[in-house]
Amino acid sequence: MHRLALALVLTLTACGDSGETTASTGPVNTTGGPSTSITGSTTATTATPTTGSTSEDTSTSNTEPTDATTTNSTTDITTDITDTTGAPLPPGARRFRFINHCTQTIWVASIGNPVAPKVDCDNDDACAADQVCNPGNKLCTWQAPDGGGWELPANATHDTQLPPAWGGRFWGRTGCQGFNDDGVPACQTGDCGGHLGCPAGVGGSPPATLAEFTLIPPDQPVGVDFYDVSAVDGTNLAVRITAVAGTFTAEPPPGANVPYYCQSPGCTEDCGTLDPCPWNLDTTCPPELQQLVDNQQVGCRSAGQVCAIDPNNPVLACATTNDLYGCTGGGPNDVVGSCYSNNAAPTCCGCPSWSPDGECNNTNPKWQLPSAPEKYAKVFKDACPTAYNDPTSTFTCQGLPDRNVDYDITFCP
Repeated sequence: MHRLALALVLTLTACGDSGETTASTGPVNTTGGPSTSITGSTTATTATPTTGSTSEDTSTSNTEPTDATTTNSTTDITTDITDTTGAPLPPGARRFRFINHCTQTIWVASIGNPVAPKVDCDNDDACAADQVCNPGNKLCTWQAPDGGGWELPANATHDTQLPPAWGGRFWGRTGCQGFNDDGVPACQTGDCGGHLGCPAGVGGSPPATLAEFTLIPPDQPVGVDFYDVSAVDGTNLAVRITAVAGTFTAEPPPGANVPYYCQSPGCTEDCGTLDPCPWNLDTTCPPELQQLVDNQQVGCRSAGQVCAIDPNNPVLACATTNDLYGCTGGGPNDVVGSCYSNNAAPTCCGCPSWSPDGECNNTNPKWQLPSAPEKYAKVFKDACPTAYNDPTSTFTCQGLPDRNVDYDITFCP
């Protein structure tokens, strides 16, 4: 992929992190932007990247995001797609279908990204349509569909709609009971403060596999959607994203990363030129990363999440290695930026063995195999080669002149 196009892709997916660290035992206060690290984040608190960021993201360029991700346009598009009642969707609206192929009930959760450029707010009235005011950071944020969460029984489907332009994430929660507004955790994985519907800015407690989107109508600048399946917050469920046939342009636009154009991250079979995902972390997740409930594994945590809970964990050598796991500056290894960045420093982070040829601008032996940071990142990459957010896992898709792209999100594909 052309380096300029790669930088654009990684910028628009809102890669980057605020550098804060949050333990994975409670809800994550997040701005909701996609978290694209290849290391296993020490946090799920994400923000729009800024120039010169030393965030944990090891694949992003240090450039400002384009305003095209936040257009409030209601594109004049007529479609024949319908909601679950059979009524036509509003012009330009997108149909998102959630499919549960798991043997257990899950509870889908969602939060929106903050819009960019940022819009300050004191209440929802200060924000545009399809946006709400995040009471935590006082920024206008894309509104999550269907109240931010709903139950999805085994073998069930759920349709919802999103506006032409939108950004945010979805994830599945497991082992939930007793939803409440008191902040008492209600789910074994992916909990968002005990709520059924996740409030703006309150992400899921790791581990949680994420489906992340930045939706841009084709008549807007850039004009393509960006999406990925992320294991940065660890994994609790296998997830696949599928661009619905007949809703996108077959010919990739100039600069598109062709192998990943309108393809399916998280795919398990019939994946075209992409490697299928075995999603076998129930057997391959190292004991030191396993999330256990009653001695049963319910998820696989990143190394950074383990260190956030136990900063002196001897198995992961958290005291001397955690800044490498999270790609955060100010630690004992003097981590400076991403090895993908121009003029990358010798103490940069990331650029693992699966990086595309020519994309690494420097290397850091403290991060790469056989060192622990890449060793633990590889656990997730092996479980799903098209996930875990790096240049090999950011997907794009462009809508048709008369409609925007629709998507299916399948749990346990």
